[in-house]
Amino acid sequence: MFYLPVGPLTAGNPRMERPRHPRPRRLGRRLRQRRGVAAAIGTLLALLVFMSLFGLFVTQFVPLWMMDNEASFTSSVQAEFGSLQQNLDLLALDAAPGRSLSGAVTMQSGNVPILAQPTQGILSYTNEPALYTNVSFNLTGLAPPTGVGEHNFFQNFTSGEISMQIPNRYYVPTYFGLSDGAVVAQQSSGSSTMLFSPGFEGTLVGSTTSLYLTLFQVLGNNTQTTSTGTQQVFETYLAAQSYQGADTSVALNFTTAFPCAWINYLGVAFKASGITPTVTSPLAASCPAVLPIGSLAPIQVAFPRVDNLSVTIVYFNVAVGGIPA
Repeated sequence: MFYLPVGPLTAGNPRMERPRHPRPRRLGRRLRQRRGVAAAIGTLLALLVFMSLFGLFVTQFVPLWMMDNEASFTSSVQAEFGSLQQNLDLLALDAAPGRSLSGAVTMQSGNVPILAQPTQGILSYTNEPALYTNVSFNLTGLAPPTGVGEHNFFQNFTSGEISMQIPNRYYVPTYFGLSDGAVVAQQSSGSSTMLFSPGFEGTLVGSTTSLYLTLFQVLGNNTQTTSTGTQQVFETYLAAQSYQGADTSVALNFTTAFPCAWINYLGVAFKASGITPTVTSPLAASCPAVLPIGSLAPIQVAFPRVDNLSVTIVYFNVAVGGIPA
């Protein structure tokens, strides 16, 4: 470093001073300001990237995750309703009054932690006069009817229904019903489907036709429940009554929330036996038709003359979410 003289260079003026430069304090302040702005911009950009990725996760991944959860939930309930029907069949075969079987029904789907709550189902048992079953035929041992097409014996009872409503938000909303010994599913976007068929059978041996009808009456207190985890459904065998007929036609009339499923089932169930029933319903021409939850439609089934007939009505008690009666 060198110094410039101040004033004339004389022996009597030895003062020297440094050259003038910009103050380093101001320069450091400017550099710190620039660094602060850059850090703020970097933070905002990082936050923007995070929010974009988070929005993509919420709008794309969460619905797929929940759709898979609800589809698995719906499949579980379908299998569990099949087990409830199987329990009724086992109790009917065992025919031990007072014996009970129970089955668990899953009440909610999985969730996405923090972001999506589980979907809860509504498990119900309903027994009301509007849900009836009527069967008539010529009973062996009674005097034959006097009128053409008439029968000398009939039974009329309320069948009762165990149901599960699943109001899915991402998967298809589904309604399951167990009534008259059959499990039927109804999806909001399509027609009803018979998942597990009732105890109806027709046979043809040589030229002899035989028809076997097993009907279930499920009794209990009207119940509706929703909860987490699972709920138990207790089914108790009460009694059974069998009726025999010969050389008789059969009329089976009942109401159901799933008319299209029953119409489709009855149209194909007896083809191998040559027993072709005539099925009529106000909704027959409009299938696939979707009834609102809680609505019922009548179905009339007219079986032609058969050589042998066996009608069995089995009585059960059901307790949903409680203890066996």
